[in-house]
This record gives sequence, structure tokens and C-alpha cells, in this order.
Amino acid sequence: MLSYLESARIDANYRYFYGDLFRLMLNAGRAVSEVVEEEFGKGGQRICVVCGSGNNGGGDGIVAASELIKSNSVSVIALRGRESLSTDMLKRAVETYNGPIEGPEMLDQCIANCTIVIDAILGG
Repeated sequence: MLSYLESARIDANYRYFYGDLFRLMLNAGRAVSEVVEEEFGKGGQRICVVCGSGNNGGGDGIVAASELIKSNSVSVIALRGRESLSTDMLKRAVETYNGPIEGPEMLDQCIANCTIVIDAILGG
């Protein structure tokens, strides 16, 4: 696992050479959705995506949810509340997601009613 400083250095280098880091978030989230579809089939699942408030966890999870909601029932739980999804990139990710975003009080119910749980709490 990368340290915070190593991750920050990689992000800074990517931003310098290629620009917007949002592309990385899109790629990561789409990769998660592809793995879910490969492992569990395309569609018909009840999915709970548990998101942290950072770009590298929460943002990737919201992008995955945006892809998966096209053929599944998806709920997003923002562990620190919807208002914690406040970075510019997280706001952009939320704009692409067309489903419910619940607070932590709904976590137990979401997990109890789903067939798949995606942990998007921490980045890495």
C-alpha cells in the first residue's frame, strides 16, 4: 500500500503531465463496476456502495455506483453524511450518479437488503 506522501506525489505528477485527476477516478470506478459484473453477472443485483469522504475511495465508489445503477438496484451510503462529499471531484462524481445517497443511519438496512457490498471507504 502506498503512503499518503507517495500517493500525493503520484497524483501531482499525473496532474502535471496529463491534467485532470477526475479521469483517474472515472477509470477506477469503472474498473470496479466491471469486476462486479464479471463476478456476479450484468444486472439484477441489489448493491450497497459504502463510501468514505475522500476522492480515492468515496469518489471511485460513486463512479462505480453510477455504472452499476444502469442494470442493478444501487444505494450509496455516505459514512460521514452526504454533506461530506464536498471536494470538487466528489461533487462531479455525484453529478453522474442518478440514485439515492443515504447517511450512515441507513448502513445496517442497506447491507441487510443487498446481495453485494462495495467497500469504497478508503482509497489506496
